[in-house]
Amino acid sequence: MIPATTMSGFDSTAARTTLNSATRILKEVIPEEDEKEKEEKEKEKEEEEEEEEEEEEEEEEEEEENKEDQEELWKVARQRSTEKLIRASFENKLADIDNILTSEENIINSAANSAEEERALHVCSSSKTVNFLIKRGADVQVRKRNKDQPLHVQCYAKNLKAIQYLLEAGADVNSRGDCGNSPLHLAASAAKIAPPKTRTGGNEMTSKNNSENVFETDESDIEKEDQCDDDDDDEGSLDDVKIETDDNTRVRIVMELISRGADVHAKNDNAQTPLLLLSNTQENESVAELLFKVQNRGQSAREEIKQDLARLKLQEAIVLRRENLHKARMKREARKNKALAVKRAHEREVHDLETKLNFMENKERERIEEEQEKERLRIEAKKAKAKAKKASKR
Repeated sequence: MIPATTMSGFDSTAARTTLNSATRILKEVIPEEDEKEKEEKEKEKEEEEEEEEEEEEEEEEEEEENKEDQEELWKVARQRSTEKLIRASFENKLADIDNILTSEENIINSAANSAEEERALHVCSSSKTVNFLIKRGADVQVRKRNKDQPLHVQCYAKNLKAIQYLLEAGADVNSRGDCGNSPLHLAASAAKIAPPKTRTGGNEMTSKNNSENVFETDESDIEKEDQCDDDDDDEGSLDDVKIETDDNTRVRIVMELISRGADVHAKNDNAQTPLLLLSNTQENESVAELLFKVQNRGQSAREEIKQDLARLKLQEAIVLRRENLHKARMKREARKNKALAVKRAHEREVHDLETKLNFMENKERERIEEEQEKERLRIEAKKAKAKAKKASKR
């Protein structure tokens, strides 16, 4: 057998050994390179993840800043709308109030940006505005910074109709406001207690609303009869039934509060009950008598006051109804007179037109007769001329 070295010209054993060594070296080198490449890829991946996290953080920060800016803008816009609402309520502009609340209804109980933190219902001087806000969802229990509720404001202002609306809407008749005064404290001695401040810092509630009354009656039958009348001729309401004096107004308000359960024994921060506060001012004996009666006789006196109040309300409703019926009759008479005057005017106009038409027809008839007469004379003249000409030829 011929040796392998002789046949191939080289030592196959050495080559095999070299190949094995190279293979072993490659096997040792390649894993090291794979590990380095793997480490580099992992490092790149970590860097990418860090960059993504940074980008996400930047986006979140930017979104948060935008959100804060939007919230700030929203707060500013909301506060401006609130100020507009409070101003419109203060000026008793129902149309403006309606427009504002239609666009942003949830601001009705928002506070003004002022030291008093008043709401729209705190600044109304008209019972119609109070009623309108209540119907739109105003909170009758809302408080100013000094703890006064809308009922305190209206009790000081002696706005009887507004007080009635607030009580019917659930206002707390025994709520404590500034200096611990209840609505009864303010109603009993309103002239001697510092008034709840309005948004302008003073007592803007004037006595023009003192005469506003409590009731409304169903006048749909009269209103149906007067649909054609001008808006200036609106039917009266119990707001039109006037209370003769401020003292009488205060008596009515005190009666209303007592009939609703006002505590005549309540003491303010100066340990004064409404009666004690009133006795210190030495005014309005009628109010003092009411308070004294309830303090001494309790529930029986309250029941009497309720009955007196109901009787007084009924009397006022009767007076109002009579006045409205009288107004309705007067309006009907006015409409009849107006219709009669219009009818007579139309008759005169028709008569004048007929007279004018007759005159024109007579003129036309005379013109036609005159033309016919002229034509007849012309024909006769022509005949006479022809006859004369014929006679001359003979």
